[in-house]
Amino acid sequence: PDILAGFSVQRRRHDTRAALMLDRCAPFIEAALARSNEGFTMDDIAREVASGQAILWPGLNSAAVTYVRPMKAMHVWAAGGDLGELREMAKAAEVLSVKLGCNAIMAGGRDGWARALRPLGWNSYVLKELQS
Repeated sequence: PDILAGFSVQRRRHDTRAALMLDRCAPFIEAALARSNEGFTMDDIAREVASGQAILWPGLNSAAVTYVRPMKAMHVWAAGGDLGELREMAKAAEVLSVKLGCNAIMAGGRDGWARALRPLGWNSYVLKELQS
C-alpha cells in the first residue's frame, strides 16, 4: 500500500482548503513553535505554506510542517500532537523526501523527539539520511 495514502499533503499556492486545514491544525503547530525557541510564528508558517515553500501534513490529532532546504534535506519545521500519528507522518515524509531528491530529513526541538524517532532510524541530532 502507498504510505502516502490517507495523508492530505497541502502544497498548492493560495489554496483555501490548505488555509482552512492550517487553521484546524494551528493548536498543534503553535504548541510546537512555543517549545522550539526558534522565534518562528504561526504567521511565518502560514505564509510559507501559502507560497508553496512549506508542506502542511494535517493529521486527525496532530500536524507537521516541512520544507526542503537548499542542501536537499527536508526540514520538519513544526510538529505536535499524537506521537503515533506523527511517526506515520515521518514515514510518509521520508518517502516524499526521496521523491523530491532529498538525502536527509532534519528536525529541531526537544530531546524527546530524538528518543521518539530513534526506532525509525533517526539519530540523536534528529536527522535521518535517506537512500535514493
